[in-house]
Amino acid sequence: MTIEYPVGIKSIDESPISGLKHSDYHSDKILHRTILISNFEQSKSMNDSQFSELLETLHQSNQITYLASNLNNQKLMIKNNIFPPISGFTFETNSSDDIYIWRWITMESPDFVIMANICSEEKIGLYGFEDHHFIHDFLKSTNSETNHFLKSLSEKSNQSPGEIPSIELSGSFSQIKIHLENLVQFLNQSAVTISSARKEIQRRQQRTPNQVSKILSEVYGHKLDQPINYVQGVSISGRIRLSKLDQSHSKNINDIPEFVSFLLDENDFIQNTKTGPNLAGICWADELSEATSDQKWNDLIIKTADIYESRGEGFSPKPCDPDFGCEDMFFISTMLGRAYKISKNDMYLNMFINYLNDANTQQKNGLFFHNRITPYFWGRGNGFAALAFAEALNYIPDNHPQKKLLIEKHVSHINALIQVQSPTGMWRQLLDEEGSYQELSATCMIGYAITRGFKSGILNKNHMNSAVKAWEGTLSRIDDNGGLTDVCTGTGFQSKKSDYLYRKAEFGYDDRGGSMAIWFSTEIENLM
Repeated sequence: MTIEYPVGIKSIDESPISGLKHSDYHSDKILHRTILISNFEQSKSMNDSQFSELLETLHQSNQITYLASNLNNQKLMIKNNIFPPISGFTFETNSSDDIYIWRWITMESPDFVIMANICSEEKIGLYGFEDHHFIHDFLKSTNSETNHFLKSLSEKSNQSPGEIPSIELSGSFSQIKIHLENLVQFLNQSAVTISSARKEIQRRQQRTPNQVSKILSEVYGHKLDQPINYVQGVSISGRIRLSKLDQSHSKNINDIPEFVSFLLDENDFIQNTKTGPNLAGICWADELSEATSDQKWNDLIIKTADIYESRGEGFSPKPCDPDFGCEDMFFISTMLGRAYKISKNDMYLNMFINYLNDANTQQKNGLFFHNRITPYFWGRGNGFAALAFAEALNYIPDNHPQKKLLIEKHVSHINALIQVQSPTGMWRQLLDEEGSYQELSATCMIGYAITRGFKSGILNKNHMNSAVKAWEGTLSRIDDNGGLTDVCTGTGFQSKKSDYLYRKAEFGYDDRGGSMAIWFSTEIENLM
């Protein structure tokens, strides 16, 4: 079966770059995995009927699974780009659609790419197939011109999991179809040869949560820059959680009290507690108190919680945003939840419960708008909401009259999120825009929230299956040096949808993605 599977978002009008997916592409079946595309740079267009004929040729084989997109007739914005891109990805406003396509192919990691190129001269181009590869028993390269897009896919790059060989079939449509039919017949009789990119994805996905936590803990959670922020605070918490799970790492947190101790100074504390992100940057303190048996870190939690100030019933407390942003749901639940755990003071409990109930940003479909006046289902915004409820429900007593209602809201949200999860296990930058990019931090946050909910009994096995898929997707985007793929950069409330669609995605070191990834990895390990 073939289903719609958009490749990306067009720069020209923000509509999806259309694509198709064979139902077995993301399965565990041992098949030749390919991506079939038309050449998006050519003036001679391949119509949808012709492309469908090529696709049917692939579909008739039970040895091949595929993703496909007729790129040639979609009015894409193409530039003379450098591949791989050297700064950010297509998600910046000045980037073009061919970079989006490049990222889609690299992270889907097929065994090879087939590009169909209608032109006046019959030619075959091969990129990245070693001389001993089985494909050389069948095809010989006759094209002297270099396709830089395909060449870049076939070469080693730190922005791709590995090399992906490619075949360029050029000529009239009938010539291309004959070559493809012969290729399919040959593949039906050939053993599957896996690309280095696919091998690397498979290798990454075999790592244990503890192994990944250790990788991340070497890179993240070793500093708390001023003004402090949750993006580093969460990773410090993750390091402490790893030390609790793995005794061999118990002494690896000895440096933390030293580099966070400036917060014990009154002036430094005041300068670092002006906003919600600042306050949540101290989310590690109760865990550090437990690990070191030092009460002063618990006292710091209470002191931080006391910064929150009620504005009255129905209004967000200071310093939360008056329009009830999803971020503040997480910040207030995380800090006041910890304060309640330590003090049992109902003031803290009631303040964050009221905030979650008063926000009114959850829509009928179960998803959350970014805030009351920003009507977009931002991926990380929904990650913040999922985290907020997961954190809050961890602290609210079972006999509290509001807990049942909050559980219902949380379960409704998780059910809605599962409906928009991609086949790779990832959640997207905009959840209801299937072509928008697959974003790592949202995936880690939602996966963490589901895992915690399953562990507590709020969520069931079907929910946890979604978290397992999210974990597989997360693993594929973390390399052995703690480098990450596609983390949305810092994002406040945006005025229009395109501001989210073209929000730069970070590659490599990123505190946001690293912090949420280590929370997710340690939570999975804790469950196991």
